[in-house]
Amino acid sequence: MPLSRKNVNNPTPVPPMDRGQAEELYQQIMPELGLEAKDESSRRTYHTFSVVRYRTPKVVKVLIVVLVLIMTLMMLIFPSPVTRISVNYADASEVLVNFNNGPLGFFNRVTALLNGIPVDLIHGDDRSYSVSLKKNGELSLISESPVGISDTQTVTIQGLDDVAPQVVRHLRDGDDIHIYFSDNDSGVDWDALSVTGADGEPVDFDVFPDEGYVSVRFPEDALTLHVPDKAGNALSVVVNLAG
Repeated sequence: MPLSRKNVNNPTPVPPMDRGQAEELYQQIMPELGLEAKDESSRRTYHTFSVVRYRTPKVVKVLIVVLVLIMTLMMLIFPSPVTRISVNYADASEVLVNFNNGPLGFFNRVTALLNGIPVDLIHGDDRSYSVSLKKNGELSLISESPVGISDTQTVTIQGLDDVAPQVVRHLRDGDDIHIYFSDNDSGVDWDALSVTGADGEPVDFDVFPDEGYVSVRFPEDALTLHVPDKAGNALSVVVNLAG
């Protein structure tokens, strides 16, 4: 049946159709447009267009919903790995480790262990975290999903000075005693060194940083030496050479 001019100027949506209906409609439209139906390929093209035109939106919506469900399920089951790990040494006494849990880590529980012992996490923005450490060791950064599956990234911290100075030897020199110390990392903080007697009162002493020793009068009783290093570690040693 020929199409009226009203139908041509104000077309109504064509519902999904089978191959026969599409071909029939094709044969009606082409003469109205002053065109001649060419071949099977042209009719197949129109049929394909009519089907895709009216069915694609629904298919796309279904695919989007399925994709969102799959991504949500994956986030609930599999943890988002820890990424963007950076290790920043403030000095020999402290290191700051920064890391991120990734864009898919909304449901993850993040923890940090240093040599198996929990350490405090500092929460930042956008799933970012940091850990402040004062000791060397193996730092484990753990991301755990709600169902208990975890991903662990390990960082070795080995640039900190976490060892106090050590007594090397002592020598008597007349009425004085020389006590030698060493600290191979940050070095002995000679300005903060102190010596007290058995009564707890300060005792006079001299320091020789270049030679690495402290000189005190030969004690009649025990002496207590408090020897810190520049990283905050300290050695307290009791020296009793009397008698």
